[in-house]
Amino acid sequence: MKRSAELALATATALALLSGLPAAAQTAAVPAADVLDPDAEAALNRMGAALRGMNSFEVRSDATTETVFDGKHKIMSRSSTTYSVQMPDRMTVDMQTDTSHRRIYYNGKVMSVVGMKIGKYVTFPVTGTVSQVLERGSSDFGIDFPLQDLFRWGGPSSNVVRPTSGFRVGGSTIDGVAVSQYAFRQPGVDFQIWLEDGVQALPRKLVITDTETAAQPQYVATFTWNRTPTFAADAFTFTPRPGDKLVDFGTAKAAQAVK
Repeated sequence: MKRSAELALATATALALLSGLPAAAQTAAVPAADVLDPDAEAALNRMGAALRGMNSFEVRSDATTETVFDGKHKIMSRSSTTYSVQMPDRMTVDMQTDTSHRRIYYNGKVMSVVGMKIGKYVTFPVTGTVSQVLERGSSDFGIDFPLQDLFRWGGPSSNVVRPTSGFRVGGSTIDGVAVSQYAFRQPGVDFQIWLEDGVQALPRKLVITDTETAAQPQYVATFTWNRTPTFAADAFTFTPRPGDKLVDFGTAKAAQAVK
């Protein structure tokens, strides 16, 4: 799995968990060694299958990210990301931080990346499923889609690294929904994830810890799901607003030709 401030799948280490676990978690069978419990790995696979199995959905993540500055000061910033997806090949991604607002449109033929505050956009032709485009956006175009590893987990386009260890911590509830908390570890990254109980194991919370940095900064996100959204016919195609300016890197003409 890729590690980035906004992106990787990860959380607090098993030792850290032991020092501050809720009552339900303290009764969990914590492995004595770094082993990957098959049931915990199966839960991640159920999550990926559930996400890929929905015909359409909308999910909002509200997140905080710690950045380490000189003097080991950890500064926290917030962000929100909303994915609106219609399988197999329609998507918008709205990304807002304290200082920026970007929106990405993909309609099966063209992708447009829009700076909503600065009023500039770029557009280029691309095809493929949502999972394929998430992968290509990162590898071919340098677009960092937040949380893309969640959506690609276990799929053919996934390059996610298998955790080296993991176990079920215990049960809990988030917004009235029964969930199971899992803790995983891989080189340089620990993560916890709270998955809905049942076959459709959608993620409800994610905590990522960068264990390669001495200050161990964290990324924490919570998720709100709409399993039955209604999208307008033009929801996935960008229409420039008055004053929006095209930044052409030689792809605009090709994009226009396939619209």
